[in-house]
Amino acid sequence: MKILFTGADGYIGAVLVPFLRAAGHQVDGLDLGLYEGCDLLGGPDPIGGRVPRDMRDVGPEELAGLALQAKS
Repeated sequence: MKILFTGADGYIGAVLVPFLRAAGHQVDGLDLGLYEGCDLLGGPDPIGGRVPRDMRDVGPEELAGLALQAKS
């Protein structure tokens, strides 16, 4: 499955993204980068090549082919 993880460089993303990759998923990340440089032990592995940006600025064309699930 191809997954876009928002908040990929955060507390949960640092643990969940490697877990998803180990399960065989293709994971791309999106994060604002608000806490860049505040990581313990070097922080999480880089996730994708996206520049830091807000999820609200992502267009539909960038979400093509991703598994989308909204939580309410």
